[in-house]
Amino acid sequence: MRAFSIDLASLRSRSVESLTAFHALFPRSAFWRAVAEYDGDDPLEVWVRFIKWAENTFPSGGRETEVLPLLERCTRELQEVPRYKDDARYLRVWVKYADCCKEPHDIFKFLQANDIGQKHTLFYEAYAAFLEIRGAFKQANEVYDRGVLMRAEPRDRLKQKLAQFGDRMKKRELRRLDESVDGERETPVGSS
Repeated sequence: MRAFSIDLASLRSRSVESLTAFHALFPRSAFWRAVAEYDGDDPLEVWVRFIKWAENTFPSGGRETEVLPLLERCTRELQEVPRYKDDARYLRVWVKYADCCKEPHDIFKFLQANDIGQKHTLFYEAYAAFLEIRGAFKQANEVYDRGVLMRAEPRDRLKQKLAQFGDRMKKRELRRLDESVDGERETPVGSS
């Protein structure tokens, strides 16, 4: 009886996070077993459920240790399955993976070179957003233009994202012009 009370006391002293991690071990092993033993037509479905479970179970702090390895393994194990090249679920896994990586540019280049997700607006909006954040505005515009050229679906969303990008570029240019005019006004007379 004493051993049980000691275990109970140690469980009470654990943080909520460690208990969550402890309880997460059971579903995790069930998911790994489901991935390993799956013999149906859609192995991606098991991966998608596993990834979603991990994201919900480890919303912060576990992203790199729990979610990233799943994303990486899923993308690697299914990249030779031709039917997933145009599957929006598979593309979402890749985009989540790119979002976790320090250098997502390589991921987007890989997707483009291997014709993965090239018919989906998600590819172009995610890639262009990454480039825009990096300040590569011309390249971001080229990515959007390529999405239009590839007739990515849904087209309306891609056109809307491109228009929003254009609006942001116009505002950026106006701010730059305002700042240069303000800088000229502040230059003292006779100091040219």
